[in-house]
Amino acid sequence: DWKPLTHHSEVPVRSSDDLRRRQAFYTSVDMAQIGKVLVSAGLFQGGFCNGANDPERTLALLVLTAIHDIMKVNSLLPVVTEESGPFEKHKVGEVIYNHDTALGYVLQWMPSVLPSYAGLPEAQRESVKFTQFDMEFNLGWLVQAEAPPGMLFNRFKQIIRQGKAKSSDVALYLVHWLTDLAGAEPYPQEGAEKFVLKFPPNLFVSFLSSFHCVTFLSTKTETEVMEDYLRWRWAMAEPPLGTMPQGEGAIAAMRLVVMAQGHSHKVLNAFRSLPDSERKVLSEELTRTARRGQRFELGADLDA
Repeated sequence: DWKPLTHHSEVPVRSSDDLRRRQAFYTSVDMAQIGKVLVSAGLFQGGFCNGANDPERTLALLVLTAIHDIMKVNSLLPVVTEESGPFEKHKVGEVIYNHDTALGYVLQWMPSVLPSYAGLPEAQRESVKFTQFDMEFNLGWLVQAEAPPGMLFNRFKQIIRQGKAKSSDVALYLVHWLTDLAGAEPYPQEGAEKFVLKFPPNLFVSFLSSFHCVTFLSTKTETEVMEDYLRWRWAMAEPPLGTMPQGEGAIAAMRLVVMAQGHSHKVLNAFRSLPDSERKVLSEELTRTARRGQRFELGADLDA
């Protein structure tokens, strides 16, 4: 019986804590945000609720889901050939042990060995191939504002500059991250328990919201993308934080608020009560972009 389970279902018997967490997720997470991510990735056209599903794009995501971990089987790992030449820091004759890079190599140089991938339309093959580049991207660093934009997005932006991705491809990469994590504990009738039971709802919402910002990497600088995210987090904070800060210490305050995870006013008061010299050091450090020539619009006029 594959009918969806509800709180009225006789089995399985759920604990009160389980039911509480499920209800909290249901009431806290705006499903329209999930829909927005799917639309951005090209999976729906004309909107999530009323739009039409794009079968080719959906097939590309399903193919990616099916093949993305196959290179965790060591016997399948490819060896870089003379025909391809060096690939992603790997020399000719070397085995590619990173499973994402290994799959990227196969998609680039041996696509016919994966018929499901080879049978996709060319545009969808390129999108799937993009997801296997080594982005050096840690989404958690963005969600928690733990790193400067240069460290977060440098490699990601390089690949986009090379003409290897559109904004919808970036969104597909993020949707794949979402579905991969959701399916890490595969109990379809139970729902995406990884998110529902093991992620705080506000953290899950932060992940979703960061997706929208990241898709603009194709048209904005690394620093602009991060500043957009920080502005959004400040504006959406509960309880409200008041007017958006500007000038020296602004970006530091905004990053600290994101890191505080719900203790915003306490961390802001602590930051503002620091001795001037210590606050200045922290402000300068957290305002650096790690990208020469880029500056935060709201921050002090600092070099990268």
